[in-house]
Amino acid sequence: MVDLKRGFNRIGIYPLMAFILAAYFVISFFRYGVSIIPQVLIAVATAFVLDHLIIYAEEKRFRLHTSPIISGLFIGLILDPSNLLYIPLAAAVFAILSKHVLRFGKQIFNPATFGIILVYFIFGAEIGWVGAFSIIAIALGSILLHVKFKRFHLVLSFLITFFIISLVYSVFWGNASTALFLNYPLYFMASFMLVEPKTSPISRNARIYYGFFAAIVIFLGGIVFPEAILLGLLISNLFVPLFNRIK
Repeated sequence: MVDLKRGFNRIGIYPLMAFILAAYFVISFFRYGVSIIPQVLIAVATAFVLDHLIIYAEEKRFRLHTSPIISGLFIGLILDPSNLLYIPLAAAVFAILSKHVLRFGKQIFNPATFGIILVYFIFGAEIGWVGAFSIIAIALGSILLHVKFKRFHLVLSFLITFFIISLVYSVFWGNASTALFLNYPLYFMASFMLVEPKTSPISRNARIYYGFFAAIVIFLGGIVFPEAILLGLLISNLFVPLFNRIK
């Protein structure tokens, strides 16, 4: 038992995230069949190769890392498998280019989210959230990640704020368009994408306020836009430098 705990403590955040998403991929295969396999493999392979080629061009050396694998897995688990296969490929290309080109001192946007939103607007890609298939699976993965990553405060500040806004909205204007309890994509995004280290605030207090802000942006967007979870996350990413001023 001690060895298992020591081994878990040695695992980095990105490898752990990749492991959780890979587990969701395997489970999704049994739920949706072979149609999900090409999408995930194309997204992961494209992101991995392109990211490492860009890094090699910049540094003149290969530096293996797992972040493009995570971007590819997110793309494969969020896009609908009914899309033609150029869609996950294009999304992965856009994701990696956003990571290396769209920078303001540091990375601005969550790469996978940027890539998915771009193919949604440019190609009319279908978004299926096939990886957000079970609240139990999301909760278990979130607990496993945040026992080590320790960003439950961001997840909770987001979800509590979203719940309160949903409740107020439902009381005064009828049922909220983005109901909290059955919105598995919302839990998935909050647990694994909102907390991404490079595109979320640095300090604990800043992350709590960021959770409040992102919940408001995504809720308001959901009233008029069907994919507000992803677009709202990108909009929230733009304000991270402001939240980083909070100590």
